[in-house]
Amino acid sequence: MQDESDYRHRGRLDFTDNALDSHSGTIRSRAILPNPGLMLTPGMFGAMRLSHEGTVQALLVPDEAIQSDQARKTVLVVGKDGTVAAKPVTLGPVVRGLRVIRSGLAPQDRVVVTNLQAAMPGAKVNTRPASITPQPAAATAPIATPAAAQATLAR
Repeated sequence: MQDESDYRHRGRLDFTDNALDSHSGTIRSRAILPNPGLMLTPGMFGAMRLSHEGTVQALLVPDEAIQSDQARKTVLVVGKDGTVAAKPVTLGPVVRGLRVIRSGLAPQDRVVVTNLQAAMPGAKVNTRPASITPQPAAATAPIATPAAAQATLAR
């Protein structure tokens, strides 16, 4: 719901329209979900997150490691010679506090995750391994987190 910070209501998608509304950029859909306290009423709006049961291999970095460079997003990486470079990346959703990197990084890249203000592209740095840990998953929140969309709830 609009006043809730997490996705605690779970349901299943029942209907998806086959046309995109060109004025609002939305697609109409309907979900069936339990409403034991009758808190949800017709006409209410909220954010909806669709997820699937499959798993996807993805590179994840702390969201704080993402930098903006005019119209692109970059991540600082350290080369074999200890030189810092900025790599442009394509971002995905945030999953448990970590940002999915859709493209631009390789699994062997060493990403700068601390002292970002001191690590400038072209600078030589000494590195040390750092631990990246995701935030604990909420008991009812799904792991896959595509972008939210607006939904209308109806009886």
